[in-house]
Amino acid sequence: MKTILDKPDYSNSRATKRLNELFGEKIFNTPKSEILMRDLITSFTDDGDLVMDWCAGSNSTYDGLVLANKLQNVNRKYVYVQNVDNGFDIFEEISRVRVDTVNKFEDLNILHQVTDIELISTEKFLTEQLSECNKQDFIIAVEQFTKQYLRLIKKFDKIYDNY
Repeated sequence: MKTILDKPDYSNSRATKRLNELFGEKIFNTPKSEILMRDLITSFTDDGDLVMDWCAGSNSTYDGLVLANKLQNVNRKYVYVQNVDNGFDIFEEISRVRVDTVNKFEDLNILHQVTDIELISTEKFLTEQLSECNKQDFIIAVEQFTKQYLRLIKKFDKIYDNY
């Protein structure tokens, strides 16, 4: 991978420079390069596709998506997820702010719909379920766990359909 993804524009220092352009300061320790994300998005997605970022962080993926859409004159859709980490709401403080800042910077008027969801830690689920139940109870718990994720997928489908 290093030979393929070894461009100066893909570096963390380039990504930090972009955050400084947008926010006037370093707001995130390990951002991805928006140029890297742009190139990955243009290489692996097409017009109308949905790009999903499960760990949005500084939201370089959104920045890259905007650049990719602009470069190819297409309209990809975007959904991102970010949790509260040790009491710090990265979503509200960084991820969401970057979307608004990029939209302003690029003079875009894009709908930004926010939906709160509760994700269940797979590790927590397996640890709790395996330690406290017999085989039949475990199967029932897995079925319930699966139903919760199916409901989550339906929520994402509704968000997608709204675009």
